[in-house]
Amino acid sequence: MSLLLCWAVMALHLATGVDAASGVVNTTEEEVEGVDSQSPCPAGWHQNEHRCFSFYPVFATWATAESYCSQHRGNLVSVHSPGQQMFVQDLVRRHTYQPVWIGGYDAAQEGMWLWSDGSAVDSFYWEEDEPSNSGQGENCMELHTGGGQGWNDVSCGELRFYVCSMETRSGLAALPSQKKHMREVGIVLSHCLGLTDEEIKKFLMSDS
Repeated sequence: MSLLLCWAVMALHLATGVDAASGVVNTTEEEVEGVDSQSPCPAGWHQNEHRCFSFYPVFATWATAESYCSQHRGNLVSVHSPGQQMFVQDLVRRHTYQPVWIGGYDAAQEGMWLWSDGSAVDSFYWEEDEPSNSGQGENCMELHTGGGQGWNDVSCGELRFYVCSMETRSGLAALPSQKKHMREVGIVLSHCLGLTDEEIKKFLMSDS
């Protein structure tokens, strides 16, 4: 591979741009569909602290709801503070007072609750005498916003509306296409300049 091609690839890297702090390829507004360049959240989503939230009035099982959230680069909502609990409740109440799916589950081990986004369940807002697992197999978490205002464990096969959440725009990780671009640059640099993995990483993270 010629040195000229190497310089062409480097020029492509510089033109596309890689954020020096995160190593994330810069994208245009068109490349992140539905995200306004001036807004931290996609259209129709609502910001609270460093996250974006969206209510979906579509009946789904817990797994289907989580899958849909994942397709939109998010997860079923996780709650980590009283403020977030109140924010999600208020968001849901704009549309319904019926229970909705949130991201808690204990399917892996009964009584060990986890969030689907991988974060720890560090705050608890269970309804009185919950979780009960009264029907056996109540491994998914719903949020009450009507008479009760806390969490309840319920069968994951029930149909509920749901709330998705994602990081704000500044917190979005590199998209698959961006990661592919960075891998391609690295392969070319390795072949034509003989750079090591560490040298390639430093180049991709550099300001130049």
